[in-house]
Amino acid sequence: MAFAGAVVVTALVVTLGSYFLVGIYLRDRAIDEALAQSRFNLRFAEALLPAEPAQTDFERLLQALATRGDFETLVTEADESLVSGPGASRDLITPELQDAVGRGQLGYQPVHPNSVTTLVVGGRLPGGEARLYFFYPQGEREELLDRLGLLLSVAGLVLALAGALLGWGLAGRVLRPVYEARVAAGRMAAGNLDVRLPEGRDEFGELSADFNRMASSLQARMEELEEARRRERQFTADVAHELRTPVSALVGEASLLEQRLSLNADGTIPVETRRAAELLVRDVARLRRLVDDLLEISRLDAGAVDLNRVEFSVIDFLERMGEARGWPDDVRVTGDRRLTLCTDPRRLERIVVNLVENALRHGEPPVVVEARRVEPTMSGAAAAAESVGGHPAAGELALSVTDFGFGILAEHQERVFDRFYKTDPSRGERPGSGLGLAIVWENARLLGGAVSVKSSPEEGTRFTLRLPLLADSASLAAEDEDTLQFNS
Repeated sequence: MAFAGAVVVTALVVTLGSYFLVGIYLRDRAIDEALAQSRFNLRFAEALLPAEPAQTDFERLLQALATRGDFETLVTEADESLVSGPGASRDLITPELQDAVGRGQLGYQPVHPNSVTTLVVGGRLPGGEARLYFFYPQGEREELLDRLGLLLSVAGLVLALAGALLGWGLAGRVLRPVYEARVAAGRMAAGNLDVRLPEGRDEFGELSADFNRMASSLQARMEELEEARRRERQFTADVAHELRTPVSALVGEASLLEQRLSLNADGTIPVETRRAAELLVRDVARLRRLVDDLLEISRLDAGAVDLNRVEFSVIDFLERMGEARGWPDDVRVTGDRRLTLCTDPRRLERIVVNLVENALRHGEPPVVVEARRVEPTMSGAAAAAESVGGHPAAGELALSVTDFGFGILAEHQERVFDRFYKTDPSRGERPGSGLGLAIVWENARLLGGAVSVKSSPEEGTRFTLRLPLLADSASLAAEDEDTLQFNS
């Protein structure tokens, strides 16, 4: 556009300049020719007329001048006037021209009879009062200027169009590498590390070579990281799988030991032995939960989790789950009973249980589980879902778990969903493997939703799960005891 604009401005300046310069040249030339012809006509009239000319002498002069060129003549003396044609009229003579001719000067002026430019040149015959005015029509000069203006306009238009096309071509040629680099950068940002740019010998070619080297290096590093992550996940899965059998045996033996301790509560077992046995039972239970969490994380990473979506009432589901889990009285469930959800109840149970247990373990009562409908957001997988299980979506479910404990410091909130991350520096004082919130995050993503945290020392901590909702319906899907089963 800049190139085309410069060409258009240049063409306009050249066109207008050429037109006005040619017009000035033709006008000056016409004036010079008219003055020269008028001087000749005056000398001719002086030689032809007698000392005291009569009207017949002036008529003979007009006839003689009519053959001298393409002009008409007006002769005035006192109040009398003679003309050689219809284009010559005394009414066209201005007082300024009459005064100049009266002083013996050769004057001229342009007039416009019938919108046609005519150049009038006047002079006085020596030794008398007779004055001669010559009317030179400028129609041919104006036609020439009109043709020139049309020609220059067409030439300027063609030049502007050619400049625009040339600018478009040059811009495309120059900016094509920039556009290709932008597209390649966008594809790389989207995760396609195989993208490369064509290399050349100019500056853009050197930039493309640097870009390709950067992409190759980044791709190699990402492949190394992905391979390291794959090995880490495989190691976790293998360790969890290998630990499952001996841990199951330990759990069984710990259960027998716990029963034995309860049967011998009369003090027959020494205090030190009982304390060691209780610690052993507790640690075996923690080891079992850790192995179970590791196995679940490995299944989620491998994509080996199947979803069984069921339509159910959210509040009824939460209340029945709390009864099955034996939640204490300071865990309250609240919300709109009309909320209907279509999702995998086992995955949702896992999320809610982990959040509630996390609130009971690290927060302060009461723990409030609230379900409400909110407008969908444009971020997250849940907001992108237009339908769930073939049913129309009707906003989002915001399921929040709130406690009133000390809260989570701001520097920890961005990492609470990381695996094995604990906000408490004294890791051994409180139970937990650091995988609970990571499992919540993965299950929320698996269900097409998102989970977030908001915490402050004054207000406690609130975890919020957002999932797409179904439209309100009068009848729910089958929801008896065999449809929704809860893990104790």
